[in-house]
Amino acid sequence: METFYTREDGLPYNNRRALGWDTIPIQANPPCGSFFSLNSFGHLGYTGTMIWADRDKNLIVILLTHRVHPTAINTMIIEARSRITDQIVLAMGLAS
Repeated sequence: METFYTREDGLPYNNRRALGWDTIPIQANPPCGSFFSLNSFGHLGYTGTMIWADRDKNLIVILLTHRVHPTAINTMIIEARSRITDQIVLAMGLAS
């Protein structure tokens, strides 16, 4: 089961995919915000949807959106996902 959210050894350094999920990227501004631990995994969808789980905080955030309205050029969701997730973590008192 752990294989679904653990990166494979031997893959390129910038690869952040596990068998079933994305993991915390080794970069600034991860899609799950600033407070999710390195023990997190998730997935982003084309229309802006997101599911992200933090095993250390026992927290799952699911965001359902439709960013392609009115056109697929809309990229505002990229920053919004992180800000929304940060606000949820702060409101729940899990920002450590």
